[in-house]
Amino acid sequence: MDFHGDLASAIDTLATHSPQSSTLIEHFLALLPALRWRSRQAQRDQDNHFVSRHRNSWLVGPGAPIDCTTMALGLSLLQPHVAYPFHQHPPTEFYLVLSPGEWFREDAGWWTPGINGVVFNPANCRHAMKSLDRPLWALWGLIG
Repeated sequence: MDFHGDLASAIDTLATHSPQSSTLIEHFLALLPALRWRSRQAQRDQDNHFVSRHRNSWLVGPGAPIDCTTMALGLSLLQPHVAYPFHQHPPTEFYLVLSPGEWFREDAGWWTPGINGVVFNPANCRHAMKSLDRPLWALWGLIG
């Protein structure tokens, strides 16, 4: 994975399509050196290809730079043409979409929220996401 190249591409996409996001981008760039990016392990019946082409970094949560047990906040990056597998979990989840991609929720099907769009997944709702021709970058949060 050309992680740094894909992240730079996602940041450039956000800057180009959302000039009002310049302050947000400045804060992300200041945080980048302190972030630990890691792969999520594939679950049973999931594509291992996903593991090598996806990274997460936790900003807030258990063991994160800001330790918290009641919520988590982080960043996700998918290389182009990668599907984040269908899954579900007890915490409620939200995303601030920072680059183009498609999202799935069991009650809505596939849709494209667009840059600066918000995705909300209720607790235990089956959901997924996938990148298109560009890396998919998103800020996410888990509550509960």
